[in-house]
Amino acid sequence: EAAVIEWGHSAIISALDGAVATFGPQTSQGANFEVETAPVLANPIDGVGRWKKSDDETLSDFDREYPGKLKNSAAVSGNMVIMTDAAGLSGVTMARIAKESGAAALMVVNTDQNAGDFIYSLEPEETEEEAKYAEENIDIPIVMVSLQAGNVITTAMATDDSDPNEINRGAGLPDRVRLYAGGDRPFFED
Repeated sequence: EAAVIEWGHSAIISALDGAVATFGPQTSQGANFEVETAPVLANPIDGVGRWKKSDDETLSDFDREYPGKLKNSAAVSGNMVIMTDAAGLSGVTMARIAKESGAAALMVVNTDQNAGDFIYSLEPEETEEEAKYAEENIDIPIVMVSLQAGNVITTAMATDDSDPNEINRGAGLPDRVRLYAGGDRPFFED
């Protein structure tokens, strides 16, 4: 399923396309899928940072691979968090991080340098536990966008005078975005 992320005002609207995860709200659910909120970069951006997988054998693999809430969960709360897939976490683990950090939606940026335009629908991966967790707990929209789309939205408000360090902290993001069902429209990016 396709989703659209747009921002701007009545004279200039910018939009990106995303692929909806197979878990969480689906575009066919209408208003349950739509979100209008501020975009916030995850900290750490990949959801993991320097965290190391737990060695606690009493935990399931799914729980050992969960790094916990984002450092900036207060800023994420009620907003759409933007996270990369660079740490190799499963889609459900990234969704769990976003959900437990209070996010209203999750945008995953595909960081594959060799496939910068490639997106796909995230799915529960290996275990029954992960699929069950997704079904019972993930109630926020999850979309994946391409690396180019991620670069577009994170620099949307940047100017030639913008400090690159500030842009890397989210200063180039639009104030608000709207996430909604893309319907049968073909994918495009501006």
